[in-house]
Amino acid sequence: MVWDSAELQLQQALESSRQDWTTNEGDGAFYGPKTDIIPKDSGGKEHQTATIQLDFQLPQRDELQFTHQYGKAYSKTIQRYYQTVVPSLPVIIHRAIFGSLKRFMALLIEEYNGKWPFWSSPRQVMILTVKSTLEPTIYAKLVKEHLFGGQKLEG
Repeated sequence: MVWDSAELQLQQALESSRQDWTTNEGDGAFYGPKTDIIPKDSGGKEHQTATIQLDFQLPQRDELQFTHQYGKAYSKTIQRYYQTVVPSLPVIIHRAIFGSLKRFMALLIEEYNGKWPFWSSPRQVMILTVKSTLEPTIYAKLVKEHLFGGQKLEG
């Protein structure tokens, strides 16, 4: 019942993402529903990268509990209901954001063909002068020192 509810919530989340997705019936998840991110490389080959999986078994096996709400319990002694803390069983979320980091990097290198987007480029700034006269060259060196050396920019 918990598994079915989790699958339904996962399905609703995937539908609300407006991304294409498919169900892989019988995939190796035995302790809870999971989502795999499987992009295609430039040759059309699929690669599993990120995985997010819910685990219902480990918390139960290790008898984990947490309290999060107040419920009602009936007392035969005082013949009425009273507020009490209700213990709950947690769900563990396993996640591997990149899958294999090497595979993820290989996919990025292939996708961008060495022309990295700004956010991941090893060289994010290059300073060029239009003139080769002394004044622009000195100013370019000051900018470089400021950007790469943390020194104050003057003049």
